[in-house]
Amino acid sequence: MLAVVAIEGWAYLRMNLAHGQLIAEIRRAESDDHKITKDIVNKILGGRAPDDSVAIKVAVGEERYDLYYFSGLLKTRELCIHYGVQGKFQGDPEVVEVTSVIPDEVLAKKVE
Repeated sequence: MLAVVAIEGWAYLRMNLAHGQLIAEIRRAESDDHKITKDIVNKILGGRAPDDSVAIKVAVGEERYDLYYFSGLLKTRELCIHYGVQGKFQGDPEVVEVTSVIPDEVLAKKVE
């Protein structure tokens, strides 16, 4: 029982730390002229590649959603990072949103 709690706790902690650091970066970007690019996301997530990536066409380009999964024995937690077209910075897309829930438009695209 203790092993299950430890594994679930570790997955929860890793996801919460990454989510909190990304939210702090977004708040900093809103107050300063600070841009959150893929390099900053990689640094926060320890160089981890996304488990899944979905591109969605919009009127002015393409938005990307990178999905990271933090798996325990009982539950898998998701972290969704949304790169928007309006946030282009020196050719690199900028993070515009971080959620712990996968948006419906991403789920629909994954089913196709």
